[in-house]
Amino acid sequence: MEFPKHQRMWRQYLQLQQTYLRFSHHRKKKATPAKASKPSHEVVKVHRTGPCFEKDIDYYGNDVDGGHEANTPEQCQKQCEKQEKCNYFTFEVERKMCWLKNTKLGRRPGKSLVSGPRNCSETMEIREIYQKYDSAQSAQDSIKKAFKHAWSAYARFCFGKDELRPISRGCINEFGLGLTLIDAL
Repeated sequence: MEFPKHQRMWRQYLQLQQTYLRFSHHRKKKATPAKASKPSHEVVKVHRTGPCFEKDIDYYGNDVDGGHEANTPEQCQKQCEKQEKCNYFTFEVERKMCWLKNTKLGRRPGKSLVSGPRNCSETMEIREIYQKYDSAQSAQDSIKKAFKHAWSAYARFCFGKDELRPISRGCINEFGLGLTLIDAL
């Protein structure tokens, strides 16, 4: 289904804002040393789960190519780092298979799986977004354009109110504080 241009831009703005919030949330977290765990019945022990790896999570679909053999999630992550289009991976513990992924949008629970990003830096989601654009400048221009579009709609229909409903152009003023103005700062 094809959406009108203003709805597509609004959705793009919301997606970028959501990614920014996730990115800024990860920056504020303090790294904690991994705690010693009880012996596991798993065939392969995960040596470095930390904030980077997710245990019993599958990034379903979005495969870069077929499965590859790997002995540990760390080896799977290294395979992902070598593959240009790979941003994430899912490692099957029992089969010792590594699945390289370009996104984690299919994230869901799964037994005996370990999933994670191509590296444990905080900029993975930013890298994934920039791959959609030809250059960093075109990504920045797109973000500016989406922000200006969203702001002009807010200023036109609901200035001073808490929130704009983009499709109906209605306003939400639950707190009466002009929260969109505060959020924009």
